[in-house]
This record gives sequence, C-alpha cells and structure tokens, in this order.
Amino acid sequence: MLRIGMLTSGGDCQALNAAMRGVVKVIQNNCKEPYEIYGFEDGYKGLIYGHFRMLTGADFSGILTRGGTILGTSRVPFKTIHEPDENGLDKVAAMKQTYYKLQLDCLVMLGGNGSTKTANLLSQEGLNVITLPKTIDKQYYDCRVMIPKYMCIPWEWRQKMEYVTHFYMNYLGQDRYVGVLKYEHQGVTYYFIDNE
Repeated sequence: MLRIGMLTSGGDCQALNAAMRGVVKVIQNNCKEPYEIYGFEDGYKGLIYGHFRMLTGADFSGILTRGGTILGTSRVPFKTIHEPDENGLDKVAAMKQTYYKLQLDCLVMLGGNGSTKTANLLSQEGLNVITLPKTIDKQYYDCRVMIPKYMCIPWEWRQKMEYVTHFYMNYLGQDRYVGVLKYEHQGVTYYFIDNE
C-alpha cells in the first residue's frame, strides 16, 4: 500500500487545488498498487497536531476552478520551527511522529519559501518530501517565464516587449511565423511566443 500525505502551507494563492488534483491524477493513472492519500488540514499545523482526513478521487472532482485550497492553509514560520509551541510541544518531532504513525511513503507539500525550508528540514530528518513551490525567491534564483503572446496582455507591457528572434515552422503544410519577444517585470524575464 502506497501512503501519501499532502498539505498546502503559507499564504493562499491561485492553482493550489489544481496542483493537488494534478498530483492525484498522476497517482491514479500510474500507481499499480493500492494507495491512500492523507490531506493535512491547515498546512504544517495539521502535520504537527495530527489533523488530517483521508482523501478520495471525489475530493478532487470539480475543484479546478475553485479558489483557495480544499485543505486549508496556515503560516508556521520556519524561523520558529525549532521553538516549542505554547504547550511545550516540539514541532519537528511532532511532524515526524505523525508521518511515521501514518506510515507515509512521502509527503507532498505546496508552499512558498519558508514552507520549502521546513520541507527541506524534514527531508534532512529522513522523511521523503516532494515540494511544489508556490513562489521562487528572485534574489537567489534566475526566474524566467515563457507564455503565448495573448491579446489580453496589458498594452503597456506589449509596447515594452523587445524582439529576441523569430523562425518559421511548418504547420498543416504552410510555413508559419513564430516570434520570440521578451519583457522584464519586477526582476522576472518573460518570453512571449508570437504567431500573429
């Protein structure tokens, strides 16, 4: 039996439900053995205090366009993760205990920078953790995004796009123009694929 834990941590953002659904769809379509998915409620707090529920395929049906996260979320700052809670509970030891009590094979965590640091700590403690980052710290990583040049992109962005290159691609027997433009916004380089 494959046992997977899942949690969303930190601030709420778009596509958390869709990302969780994607993970579950991959498991459903590729896992040859029986599996169980445990959803930890309110992020790491659920893992610390053992608040979870069994999730089924029905939990992930119809959530693609639903905002928020079906599991809830909370902030448990990494800088305080080694400090006991108000009752003296060791948070790291409690998370490990919950993981082992449920006999999890891995924990899937969707979260930002601090949440990812906690996931890394748990990995160093011997837990199998898969992290899907919600945010990337531009200070430490070169972040680039490639998207189609949609007509709905704001006009002020469109005017500031720089030409990079172009080429022609055969599509249905005809050569079609494909242009590549770029625009930098808040330290992130965006590449736009243009076929106008």
